[in-house]
Amino acid sequence: MGELRMYAIGIDEVRDMFGATPAVAGTLRQIASEVFRTAPEPPRAPGMLGKLGPLFARAPDAPMVPHGSPLPSDVENLLAGRFVAPERLEPAWQVVDAWLASRSLARHVLHRTPREVDQLEFELTRAGLPSQFGIGKLQALDAQLPLRPLPGMTVGYCKHAHVLASGRALQAVLPEVLPHTRERATALADFLLSFETLAGAARTNGRPLPDLFVTFDQG
Repeated sequence: MGELRMYAIGIDEVRDMFGATPAVAGTLRQIASEVFRTAPEPPRAPGMLGKLGPLFARAPDAPMVPHGSPLPSDVENLLAGRFVAPERLEPAWQVVDAWLASRSLARHVLHRTPREVDQLEFELTRAGLPSQFGIGKLQALDAQLPLRPLPGMTVGYCKHAHVLASGRALQAVLPEVLPHTRERATALADFLLSFETLAGAARTNGRPLPDLFVTFDQG
């Protein structure tokens, strides 16, 4: 099953996660340490490699990191804006997703395959939604991040004004949306329209207007 993830966050705030300033880096390190905290294993007798001496020994209370989980080096590479090797892309995106989930003002997730997203798009168009406000247009702009997408993943964004216009256009056609699609369409419209309220919260906290940042892991 694919996941279409939508985050309400200024695009510059996303870009500033890479090559971050000391203040931003400190906040993001804290988020990563809380989300990916690993508990140490209880002490146990060393295995054969442990008996060979310090070169191969593993401290009995060293934390176990599950295979594929982010490492501190993944966090530091992202914060420095360094190249991420292909084999570390998946854990790197886990870190970025954790940052986005924590730093965004709101989030909306569609658990749908690419075919199901296309079908939803088709049904909204049939209900009268203008093509410039379709789901695909919500991620049409290049986010210009130094981190490459995973295979089968798309990344993009749209600006705050377009988000609001899309929400209004979608709300206007909801009465014409077929019943089996209306619940998902209504939830999406509500999320997009919430950007007007979120803009006020952003201003109050000295943050930029939220744009819509989108990742689509097609599964």
